[in-house]
Amino acid sequence: MTLAKLTSSQPLRSLLLLVLLAALYLLPRLPYLGQYVTADEPMFAKQGGQFYYALANRQWAASEVGNHPGVTYQWSGAAGFLLEFPEFRDLGSADISDGHFRNLLLRQAQSPLALLAAERLTTILFHTVFFLALFLYLRHLLGPAPAAFASLLLAFEPTIFTYSRLVHSELFLAEGLLLSLLAFFVWQRGGGWPHLLLSGGFAGVGLLSKTPAAILIPFIGLMALLPLRHPQPGQPLAARLGRVSLHLALWGLAAIATLFLFYPALWVNPLEVLGRLFRFTTESSVGDHLSTVFFNGRVYPDGAIGPQIWYYYPLTYLWRTTPVVLIGLALAALFAARRALPAAWRGLALLLTTYPAYYVFALNFSVKKFDRYLVPAHLPLALLAALGWLALFFWLAGRWPRLKSRAAALGAALVLLALQVLPLIQTAPYYINYYNPLMGGPQKAPEVLMIGWGEGLDEAARYLNQIPGIEEKAVVVWYANTFNYHFHGVATEIRIHALTPEDLEIALAADYIVTYTHTWQRRSGPTLLDVLETMEPIHRVVIRGVEYAQIYQLNP
Repeated sequence: MTLAKLTSSQPLRSLLLLVLLAALYLLPRLPYLGQYVTADEPMFAKQGGQFYYALANRQWAASEVGNHPGVTYQWSGAAGFLLEFPEFRDLGSADISDGHFRNLLLRQAQSPLALLAAERLTTILFHTVFFLALFLYLRHLLGPAPAAFASLLLAFEPTIFTYSRLVHSELFLAEGLLLSLLAFFVWQRGGGWPHLLLSGGFAGVGLLSKTPAAILIPFIGLMALLPLRHPQPGQPLAARLGRVSLHLALWGLAAIATLFLFYPALWVNPLEVLGRLFRFTTESSVGDHLSTVFFNGRVYPDGAIGPQIWYYYPLTYLWRTTPVVLIGLALAALFAARRALPAAWRGLALLLTTYPAYYVFALNFSVKKFDRYLVPAHLPLALLAALGWLALFFWLAGRWPRLKSRAAALGAALVLLALQVLPLIQTAPYYINYYNPLMGGPQKAPEVLMIGWGEGLDEAARYLNQIPGIEEKAVVVWYANTFNYHFHGVATEIRIHALTPEDLEIALAADYIVTYTHTWQRRSGPTLLDVLETMEPIHRVVIRGVEYAQIYQLNP
């Protein structure tokens, strides 16, 4: 079987392949949508409602409800409100507080968890569209069968799988940036003007998700300038620079047009909105929005993990990716070093190598660091790993004729994809609980990474819900907004940082207190932890051998 046969396609077959890929991406993501809530989602889910209210009532200025700006997940969240709770357009407001929002849902007998599940469902649908767009670009560059394998290897990478199911901005940012790069790459290779404009549009999607998407602009500029290295007879450098400037201007206009088209707040107060976004991004990068952080056995009380800890993201990536991806990356490096990659793939492989390296380098200069900020690097590296595996297969097929059959190619792909899916089966429903077994798995991860983002609090709430009269009891907990999605009563938030004597008094006066893994790792509220260490919890929540939450009964 030749590479040409493997990548051949017909219109009907192409359509069926698209449908199959959409189903393979969508269906595994549907179970457990209401299982647990991550720490950021209560805020982001409410923002979806605020955005929906602003759109439904044409209050364009009020559509500015997030600082990131997070417009992409707000659109998908608004679709979830339209699906599950359309009455919010008449009952809510664009600036509703957490307490009023919770009370409104109670009055309307609307389950917050069902509403969040609806928002997650529509978010998955949005991501499915971006996934198919990614496949189409890969098909243009690799052919259908290799593109399908690469897309699915990416789709089932645990970090990517996890964030595709959350009401969150990180994967939208990652998809926008990668699609922008691929579209620009295709345009540079004669793909036509629409790809240049699409590249700018996808960059706009990234900017609508999180303002750090601006990191992409210098990289695109460098990509545009690289062809100038090769002189062309009869074309002065000044003329070629002028053409590059025109192309970049069109790219930028497409990005700006996308921003304005999908962000109604810009229709009313563009300068004020952009100014606030710029200030928030600048403040975050220099450390104005920090909290205590644990990393690699050390607690950073001010949360500032500066550029000197350059290995934060490389080490985090090793913990968060899979053995299949790591081996694929090693294969890609080996075949590239031997110049054994197919010639048509070399430019793409170079792009998939330099872009995540550049992204991590730029990200390192921010003092605020979390593993989720690395999601945009996971996508291109998963694709690069797929190229490594594909190169190995074609190399082997060139030496063993039996491997040239479609059955052999399909069998090899299914084995690798099964190995990639296995960690998702092992960690379900807490997919975010995945840690690379080559690094030590979940048992060793707490020694290096700050673990826990809400998983386990659902089980703690369900345990307390079995206690008669729990609705009348005083319960304090870290991440109360997350906990209350599952709790029959209303728990009180206890501050993680800067615990005052008054906070300690309130906590110790409660009937029950729920502590979480973050508090132990960061030694948050040490006075309270010191008191609790003298007591035995009535229940411990353990996930895959790791303790995530403890429940104490303080006043029997």
